[in-house]
Amino acid sequence: MRATWTLLFAIACEPQPEPTAVDPVPTAPATDSEAPGVSGVLAAHNDVRDGVDVPPLAYDSDLAEVAAAWIEGLDGEGCNLRHDYSSPYGENLYWTSATADSLEVVSSWESEVVDYDYATNSCAPDQMCGHYTQLVWSTTERVGCAKRQCSGGRGEIWMCVYDPAGNFSGQRPY
Repeated sequence: MRATWTLLFAIACEPQPEPTAVDPVPTAPATDSEAPGVSGVLAAHNDVRDGVDVPPLAYDSDLAEVAAAWIEGLDGEGCNLRHDYSSPYGENLYWTSATADSLEVVSSWESEVVDYDYATNSCAPDQMCGHYTQLVWSTTERVGCAKRQCSGGRGEIWMCVYDPAGNFSGQRPY
């Protein structure tokens, strides 16, 4: 039996200045054509969002390209998960020692709901819930995702990029 390890990282975003002409903000309209290899990721996101009555996301291929470029760089660094804190976008990262499908990845982020307390707008002590809150952030409109097999058989890494970003301190996701 092969053991599978999964690591998750979330990014807590602080308010960002208005984008400038040099920010990597997509200019093309969002599309619903998912990147190869991540089929079903939009439906998985929207199923979770529907459960808390927030608007569905649109798939954005420009955001998928942002995700693909970032995880390509991570692969070059040993596939260690690290967020792009200079990015104006929200991010969810996922790593597994095996392979995963879209439903497994999004479900892992959704599973953090048990550690999120809406009344206090906080995570349980010593727990993460930022993947979940980004997933259901009500003002996020678009998502783009990518996955990559890590070099040297070091597993698989997934990234979804969200615009506008969520996880603003002091604000509830919905």
